[in-house]
Amino acid sequence: MSKIRRALALSFLQNYATTLIQFVASLIVARLLTPAEFGTFSVAMVLVAVAQVLRDFGVADYIAQERDLTVDKIRTASALAMVTGFGLAAVLLLVAWPASIFYREAGVAKVMSVLAISFMLIPFGTVTMAWVRRNLDFGKILVVRLASAIVGSSTTVMLAFAGFSYMSMAWGLLAGSIVTILLALRYRPRDWPWRPSLRHMREVFRFGAWSSGTAIVIEVARGVPDLIIGRVISLVAVGFYGRANTILDIVYRVFTSAVYTVAAPYFAEKNRAGGDLRQGFCNTVRYLTALVWPALAAVGILAPELIALLYGSQWLPSVDLVRIIVLGNMLYVPYLLWSTFYTGLGRLRPAFNVLLFTLICRVAVLIVAAPFGLIAVTIAMSAMSLVSVAASQVSLSRVFGISLGAILRAAGPSLAIAVPSIAITLLATVLSRGQHLPGWAVIVIAAATTLPVWLAMVFAVRHPIAHDVRRILTRWG
Repeated sequence: MSKIRRALALSFLQNYATTLIQFVASLIVARLLTPAEFGTFSVAMVLVAVAQVLRDFGVADYIAQERDLTVDKIRTASALAMVTGFGLAAVLLLVAWPASIFYREAGVAKVMSVLAISFMLIPFGTVTMAWVRRNLDFGKILVVRLASAIVGSSTTVMLAFAGFSYMSMAWGLLAGSIVTILLALRYRPRDWPWRPSLRHMREVFRFGAWSSGTAIVIEVARGVPDLIIGRVISLVAVGFYGRANTILDIVYRVFTSAVYTVAAPYFAEKNRAGGDLRQGFCNTVRYLTALVWPALAAVGILAPELIALLYGSQWLPSVDLVRIIVLGNMLYVPYLLWSTFYTGLGRLRPAFNVLLFTLICRVAVLIVAAPFGLIAVTIAMSAMSLVSVAASQVSLSRVFGISLGAILRAAGPSLAIAVPSIAITLLATVLSRGQHLPGWAVIVIAAATTLPVWLAMVFAVRHPIAHDVRRILTRWG
């Protein structure tokens, strides 16, 4: 097995395992906490998420893409990670109570204060994990993330049962971070110096500034709906909107998180070797669209059954939100990895410009839509996918010469797979509902009828993923 295929296999295994663990935990917690409690935690997490992307100041991405990585540069990266981590912890502690006053909820400050502790711990493992990722050593990453998921999820569930409310999720995240740091120290190369250095600070800082700026814009764009919904509508509405996105996040975690993890170091390695970058990007489009398009559509079709089964009937108001979000996300699937592509190649400035433009558009649309209610906000965010697609495509064409035609040709075979797969999912679901079957049975029947059609179409159109499917089927057979 090639190095990249082994990395992908281990990354998929890690993502499936951790997703399953966290998924089971979320099912339990969803039945123990109310939408208002989830809303409180969601608002705090959005505020922390902005700091989250700054905590290593682009150090991990710098190590992944740097052509000439020396010991002195590693020491400098460690120094920058420590300064950033401790500084952000102090900032979070300072803004926690003002944030709780703004949202009229003391719980926001409590969650932020607990999560600030992890910012003081993370720098001690950042550089080691970045080094492991650069070398595509995903066996170690599997161990670290699996252990972190087990400890973090079990802590959350136990504390939720004990009545810790939204704080159970905060303490669970901190417990997972502690495990990550301990294992990262275990994998740290023995010959690495502990003393930090400022020798290459200008170079590392310059890259980190663009990397962090890009990451901040991404996180703000992701979290700004929660902030505006929480202020203009209600925290309960934040809970419903967040739950709708959570069920879609499961799709992305299952099908794309593994690719995200490997993509940046893969693109960086391909760039160092002088490979065809445009072809590499189009290959990711082929694979992602073949997997994600049918999966997203299935979630939209089966949303009532999935939400009722997984989270309980109290979350059914999220069904319409899920379906609206799916429509917008379907358009953006071919461009899911475009910013990761730029990061792996160190081309951060054009990525930042595109993301900042789309963020400004997103905020403007949200401000206009929020007074009209949660459905209006969700429709507005879904429509913003058109702007994101257009901006991403213009940038790809200008910077790398990847045309819209190339993207369409790459995604074309996947569309031929998705259309009949989606049609079968819809037909099976409608017929099953007509028989008044329980929700779990509707889901099982839809999956059992869709999978054979998807497999048949993969081979019928001779999609590149057919080679991987054939290898898996041969191994299992």
